[in-house]
Formats: sequence, structure tokens, C-alpha cells
Amino acid sequence: MQSKPVKENKPQWDEEIEDHFPRLPKELRNKVLKYIEDYFESKNSSKN
Repeated sequence: MQSKPVKENKPQWDEEIEDHFPRLPKELRNKVLKYIEDYFESKNSSKN
């Protein structure tokens, strides 16, 4: 097991993206994260 410094306020999917795509550039990962967050927010707001 790798020992990575744990960042507290990191969303879980950020870590999963990191695990699956370790070579993904930071900017790209941020775009993916933003997309995921927007997706979940729109999903949540459509329920109400």
C-alpha cells in the first residue's frame, strides 16, 4: 500500500480519480471534479 499524505477536505471521488488516473494532470482532474459536482448538484436540485 502506498502512503500518501492525507488531505482532509478532499472529496472521496477525488481520491478515486487519483487512484484510477494517477497520471491525470491536475487541471484535467479539476475539470472532472467540477463536472461531477455540477452533475450531483443538478441531480439533487431536480429532486426538490
